[in-house]
Amino acid sequence: MNTALLILQDTLAKQNQALRKRIVETDDPAVAQALLNEMTEVSHRIQLVGSLMFAAQSEELDDAVDKVKGAVTKVNKAIAKLGDVTKLLGAISKFLGLVDDAIDVAKLLLL
Repeated sequence: MNTALLILQDTLAKQNQALRKRIVETDDPAVAQALLNEMTEVSHRIQLVGSLMFAAQSEELDDAVDKVKGAVTKVNKAIAKLGDVTKLLGAISKFLGLVDDAIDVAKLLLL
C-alpha cells in the first residue's frame, strides 16, 4: 500500500469529521447545507484515494500530499470560525484542489 495515500485518506477523513461536527453545531439551515455539500466533496475524494492505494510510491506524490497537509491548518481555522461561509468554502476549495493534484499524480503512477 502507498503510505502517502494512506496519509492523504486519513487527512481527508479528519476533515470530513470536522465538517460533520460543525453541521451538528449550527442552527442555520443554509450553513448546514453548505457544510453537507463540502462533506460530499471530501467523501468523494476519500473514495478516489481508496481506489488508488496500490499506486507506486513516488517523491512527486509525497510532495503533493505534503502540500495537502500544509493546507489543513487554514481549513481547520475556517471550519472553527464558521462566521464567514464564503471564506470556509474558499479554503475548502483550495484544499480540495491540492487533494485533486495529489490524486492526479497517483492516477499517473498506476499506468
